[in-house]
Formats: sequence, structure tokens, C-alpha cells
Amino acid sequence: MDWVSEKSRNKIPYTTINGTHDDRTVDNPTGTVADGISWWTNGFWGGMMWLMYHETGQEKYKEIANISEEKLDEGFREYYGLQHDVVFMWLPTSVANYKVTKNPESRKRAMHAANLLAGRFNLAGGFIRAWNDLPEGDTRGWAIIDCMFSIRSCIGLRRKAPPGQEGRRGPYTAS
Repeated sequence: MDWVSEKSRNKIPYTTINGTHDDRTVDNPTGTVADGISWWTNGFWGGMMWLMYHETGQEKYKEIANISEEKLDEGFREYYGLQHDVVFMWLPTSVANYKVTKNPESRKRAMHAANLLAGRFNLAGGFIRAWNDLPEGDTRGWAIIDCMFSIRSCIGLRRKAPPGQEGRRGPYTAS
């Protein structure tokens, strides 16, 4: 990781081409809005850098994680390619950053991602995906909403359950 992190310091890598990481901030192999900067795994690189920082204490990993997190802002600006996987983009980057540094910009990014994710759920029809809607009554969206509330919980926004709601899954617990 010492060598590869420096080699890909200013990238959001996904795969290698002839031994060199691509860069999802500039590469969009399919040309679709859900590819490129909005690709669902784009937060993993920054997340790995936070893990490396945690294990080694080397500032370079923190710096690379910050570069990656800032590059993800382009996904917010483009907006249309974002989908239910925003949790995979900002949980390992912004939430990790906020938990370690208390960076208010990272907290803001995490909240923005959580709100985008929550906006895809409606009680009448379930979770709305970017490319297709779930059938009416499908409740698989609750797992994603739990992830959204986990983001809120990670950055200190847990709420006490109102009387009678203790132990209920949803906005009062991070599951």
C-alpha cells in the first residue's frame, strides 16, 4: 500500500490497465451517468486510506483519503448518476473522516449523502433505485434506510426513541 497509494494519490481508482490504476474522476468506461465519478465503489479507496492511517499513523494516508473525499464532491454536483449506493461512497470516506478529525465539511458530506439516500424511500412504494423501481409494497428498502440512519448515528445524530417505540427498527436505532 505504501507504493500503490503514492502512485494513485490523486485518483479514485477502480481497476488497473497495464499495471496502472484508472481514475474514475476522469474515466467513464460505459459513458452512463452511474459510471465515472458516480461509480458505486468510489468511496472504497478513501476508506482503505483511512484504514491505513488508523493502522500506521502515517499522515500520507490521511492526506490521500482527504483528496479522495474531495474528489467525490463532483458526484454531488453531477447528481444524476448517484444511486442507492451513495452509502458506499461516503460512509468509508466522509463518516470515517468525521469520526477521526471532526471535520465539519466531512459531516456535511455525510449528511448530504444520507439525505439523498433517504429521499429514495417512500412508505407507499418502497425503495426507489436509480435504474428501476421496486414493485409496490416491496420492503427491501428498509435495509438501505437502516444504513442511512447508521450514517447519521456515526456522526452523532442518534435520537432517543419516543415512548412506546423503544427497540423498534428505524430512525431510533442503528442496525
